[in-house]
Amino acid sequence: MKAHGLRWTKDDKFAYILLEYLEGDELWYHLSEEFATHYKKTFLNPDRQNVAVQVISAVAHMHKHKWRHGDIKPENVLLTSSGYPKVTDFGLAKVNEAKEVTGTGDLLGTPQYMSPESLGGIYDVRSEVYAVGLTIFEMLTGQTAIQGRTTAEVIRNAGSGVNTSPRKFNA
Repeated sequence: MKAHGLRWTKDDKFAYILLEYLEGDELWYHLSEEFATHYKKTFLNPDRQNVAVQVISAVAHMHKHKWRHGDIKPENVLLTSSGYPKVTDFGLAKVNEAKEVTGTGDLLGTPQYMSPESLGGIYDVRSEVYAVGLTIFEMLTGQTAIQGRTTAEVIRNAGSGVNTSPRKFNA
């Protein structure tokens, strides 16, 4: 996703990133049964592998420029009409030097895609790589790696890391 610059509100209290407009669908939709039913096709493994490589490349590019996204997940990857993935939703993006998630202990991000360390308040580049891995796990298996019936159960399960082999699933 192209960034057209960093801007500040008139009162200089808030910064925002001006991003390009994109048309397409979120990656999670391409992984859904609704997509397969509506378009009478599935998101094939070679396509999934290409998207995985492109997402890794995009995140590596952000890290090279000292940024981290803060909420990598299939809902934050948009597939353009040509099938090219773009990482979106930079609402939690930060400069790499800042490690603490929040000063108040609030949980920022999506628990199913958070590393055990980030649940404890530390989110760094390694946490982001973990989130990319969880996203790729879901792309290749069709299932989230960390599951639970409630948010509390997801957080408990995420705290112990991924304990499910991708071989358990047929995607």
